[in-house]
Amino acid sequence: MKTAIIGGGASGLMLANMLGCEYTVIEKADRVGKKLLATGNGKCNLTNLAISPSGYNLPDEVAPFLKRFSPEKTVELFNSLGLLTTVKEDGKVYPFSECASTVLNVLRKNIKNITLSDGAVKIEKTSVGYKIFLESGKTLTAQNVVLCSGSPASGGFSAVELYKRFGHNSFTFKPSLCPVLTDKESVKGLNGIRVKASLHFGDTAQTGEILFKEYGLSGIASFNVSSLIARGNTGDMYIDFLPQLSYDEAKTVTENYSGIFHTKVHERLCERAKASNKELYEVCKKYGVTYIKNADFSLSQVCCGGLDILQFDENLESRLSKGLFAAGEALNVDGVCGGYNLQWAWSSALAVSQKINSI
Repeated sequence: MKTAIIGGGASGLMLANMLGCEYTVIEKADRVGKKLLATGNGKCNLTNLAISPSGYNLPDEVAPFLKRFSPEKTVELFNSLGLLTTVKEDGKVYPFSECASTVLNVLRKNIKNITLSDGAVKIEKTSVGYKIFLESGKTLTAQNVVLCSGSPASGGFSAVELYKRFGHNSFTFKPSLCPVLTDKESVKGLNGIRVKASLHFGDTAQTGEILFKEYGLSGIASFNVSSLIARGNTGDMYIDFLPQLSYDEAKTVTENYSGIFHTKVHERLCERAKASNKELYEVCKKYGVTYIKNADFSLSQVCCGGLDILQFDENLESRLSKGLFAAGEALNVDGVCGGYNLQWAWSSALAVSQKINSI
């Protein structure tokens, strides 16, 4: 066999579709693409035509892959595979059905060689390639091995330790794109309320939906901030409930109009204003939040961490052991919400397929 693909997630399935040689997909779970079904709240945000390298933790390393395998090419590729797509006003691309299962169906329909419920536990180098040992006791031999095992996010599995015997370093996985846990006072009386606001963290701000939970903050703005926390950033956190208005404009609006905020949000702002001896407009523009940490792996969409991408070349082949490759979340690349992480899965898988098909 020419290629063994460890992991049947987004990158592994895309790679299998693109390879023009004999391969098999090794999946530890009982079916492929489980995490893919949950992306985009079940709608599967395939990519984003407005993607920028700056949305990733390693923009300089990711940029060449986005240039070679762009979001536009991703759309063309899925269309060629038989998936009808739609582009929203913000550039986000979804299947026309807005149903993640249609994406998974397209990706797996032409894949015939899949080993399910049997993960890889060890890889050994041989004179002609590699020998892969499985949990069941079975072994496979392949000229190339591609690690597409993903991360522990959302019940997923990581297998980056398989490459450590070949000298590869990996960064510890940390939950990212997940809710941010806060103190109880910060979210008092707001459970279930959704607002469009800016969440400030240190010297950055993320504008979008914030969903208040009993334990903290969820929603896109919070998820994007969680990625900064996962990368080790620190700073004060606060919510600007009127990001489109200056302090003076917010003062005028709050003093002369009602119906600006959800009733429970207004009550909370008034309580905070009274307790801190401040005006309502001051509190709504800078509502301090005491964050504790990110939520755990079960609530994270992706992870920060993985194999050091600098130990792989421009085709994501190992610089330490020829014939070993990695793609997707197995590498220490993560992006913000909005199709960034799936686009990395597609771009990295296509880079690997291009090299293997040329061998």
